[in-house]
Amino acid sequence: MGSYIGIGSALLALLLAFGGVAALTRGWMFPVQRRWIHRTALFGWAQLVTAGSFLLQAVEALLVEDRDAGIVVSNVGFVALVCGLALILLAQRPREDG
Repeated sequence: MGSYIGIGSALLALLLAFGGVAALTRGWMFPVQRRWIHRTALFGWAQLVTAGSFLLQAVEALLVEDRDAGIVVSNVGFVALVCGLALILLAQRPREDG
């Protein structure tokens, strides 16, 4: 069961990392996201942080055998996910002029 979660998390991390790099370098986003996102660069960083959190979940599921180390990796991944989601919320707010 752990390998299915790990592989799924790794694939999702790869997709998010691709979107984050594209948003940072070219300002490109997936078509569904264009309507809501006002700050493209911040959104790119948010996607990279979120990709890192899913990568940590994949590492925990696939590579970590020690229970205590797995708990630490999972908690760091969870905190990274919350930070990434907070950055996504900030990227949805329009910029304040002045």
